[in-house]
Amino acid sequence: MCNKNRVLVEEEVDYVEPHQILRWKEAQQMFLSTSSLKELIAPPPFPNLSTLIFSNQVLGTLPSGLFHFMPLIKVLDFSRTKITELPVGIGGLITLQYLNLSGTKLRELPAELKTLKRIRYLVLAEMPWLRRICKEVISNLSMMRYFTIKPNHLFDEKAYHLPKEEEDHKMIYLWEDSEALLEELEGLKHIEWICSPISGVLSLKKLLSSQKLQNALRYTGFRYLEDVTLLRLPRMKHLQFLRIFRCRELQDIKVDDKHGFAADYIPNSSFYSLQSVLVHHLPKLLNLTWLIYIPCLEDLEAMDCESLKEVIGETSNLVSDNFGIFSRLKILSLSNLPNLKSIIGRALTFPSLTNLWVKKCPNLRKLPFDSNSARSANNLRTIRRETDWWEGLEWDDETTKHIFSPYLEEIIMRRNERGW
Repeated sequence: MCNKNRVLVEEEVDYVEPHQILRWKEAQQMFLSTSSLKELIAPPPFPNLSTLIFSNQVLGTLPSGLFHFMPLIKVLDFSRTKITELPVGIGGLITLQYLNLSGTKLRELPAELKTLKRIRYLVLAEMPWLRRICKEVISNLSMMRYFTIKPNHLFDEKAYHLPKEEEDHKMIYLWEDSEALLEELEGLKHIEWICSPISGVLSLKKLLSSQKLQNALRYTGFRYLEDVTLLRLPRMKHLQFLRIFRCRELQDIKVDDKHGFAADYIPNSSFYSLQSVLVHHLPKLLNLTWLIYIPCLEDLEAMDCESLKEVIGETSNLVSDNFGIFSRLKILSLSNLPNLKSIIGRALTFPSLTNLWVKKCPNLRKLPFDSNSARSANNLRTIRRETDWWEGLEWDDETTKHIFSPYLEEIIMRRNERGW
């Protein structure tokens, strides 16, 4: 189907018929939905095509001649397809500005991509099988502004435990250490948005030494920081999502507050943009008191941290009592924290809280709720918990417990439906 705007939608195309060639020549945008394309004997030309999107999730193979003649192509989207390698000839798309490979089964990015020097956006999200990138591919994409390998999908345990292979010195191995990747990103003149892991101590050192990387990071995850007991986070003013996990010796986390922090001036925080923090599989971590410096935190998840005793420790010497700790927090999830005894040592209002999830925290005997918390719970929707644990909680008064009880009943009724 082709309309006056020259948008072409093709479904289940295996072979290119003669009558299709004319339509393909005229198309400026094409949405191709097919499970496979056979090898093309005579590759069709696409003289006007600027956008090509493959929309079939089961697409696994592409003919090598598909990109033979696309002189104006700017957008190429393979996301959610099942391709395992890029077709020969993709390096000839020198006008390409946007390449999305998210959700594919690619295991590596080949050297052929070096020629795509006009690329501004390279999206590699949800690619747990992507293990290596040919060296100098990233550094040759000199116009790139946006690069993403989202941490929450990159750190897929299945992919990390792929069988070991003989290392090729021409490759960057994402799982072992991402220092080489960070070095290439740092060298890009126009880079302003990075979603990338900090995997290994060498990667951490690279980040700590680069103001450019710190300013560009939007999503990241720290992991496998061997022998690191104290993680001092640098100022990352644009960071939105942070995950810290599988650092076996990590005991404490602090923030770099050399730029100053004032309780009555939140924007001066080093992490004003940070909204989501996930920490898990940190067996020696004792607390998360550094979170008081995250004024816009909306989502906090802590799980499988055996030594964690308190979320927020003593803060009297850090901020005043009227400072709005967790004032924007919407989701608080605590799971498998056997030694957790306190969320914070005093009651908070939690005006934004929508969901509280507590599971396998047997020593958490009191929640930071009081009558003021109850009056402020206008946004609360659910409290997920274990029945015996809830009944054993300590309360300042029964009225407060009674006010929060309806939220328990609601989640119990939907528990099986939600699979929790």
